[in-house]
Amino acid sequence: MLDTCRESHTPTSTRSPSADVSRKQRHNLREQRRILRLGSQFDHLKATLEAAGLITNKKDKHSILQATIEYIAALEYDAHARMTPASSQPTSISCTTPISTNDPMDSADHHIPSLRTHPHSIEYLWMPELVADSTASFHQVFLHASVPSAIARLDGSLVHASHLFLQHFPNSMGLSLYGLCVGLPNVHKMQSLVTTIIAGDGRSAQTKMTWQAPGTSPKPVFVSVALVRDATGQPVNIQCTALPMVA
Repeated sequence: MLDTCRESHTPTSTRSPSADVSRKQRHNLREQRRILRLGSQFDHLKATLEAAGLITNKKDKHSILQATIEYIAALEYDAHARMTPASSQPTSISCTTPISTNDPMDSADHHIPSLRTHPHSIEYLWMPELVADSTASFHQVFLHASVPSAIARLDGSLVHASHLFLQHFPNSMGLSLYGLCVGLPNVHKMQSLVTTIIAGDGRSAQTKMTWQAPGTSPKPVFVSVALVRDATGQPVNIQCTALPMVA
């Protein structure tokens, strides 16, 4: 009799299967509601950005958040511009150095429109910087170009070079396009190319010549140059590719 009473008062640790299922269902429902709320908020955020003038096909959450952050920055700049006396308001802003440096990788050539003129346009804040649907910048694209590429000032002095360019022409930074040419005939060829594009006789100009980087042997190359202009149409840089040729 005593044993029977003890058995009847012993608590059980067994949990019914229906209770476990019910708890999982409640958890799943909460998670579904959370995902739906989050998706709805992102849809609302994207619609707000589009209504504000941001035209983009990007729909992933990272791009929407990035655009939102930059849109807020644009609004803050606009608010600051409104509080600044008209006489001191710039007509345009530049990311870093003055345009006189002619250095495109310093973003000087990205002549950014004033928010006073384009209060709802924020594409200039990120579209010129990142490749579409990628986290790579155009600077990184340039550095990893599949052809040896360089950017020079209008006087020919090199300011940037891709990895492949420096592989074929090491120790060339600090030289000019003319300094890489072997002998006066090749210097004259390079001068003719640059004169052609600056004069507007063509978008690009090409010819064969011989280059030699410090500490290397002369190389026959096929050189192509093009003029880089800023947003106002002013020539600011020379873009050059030099494809080594089989001797």
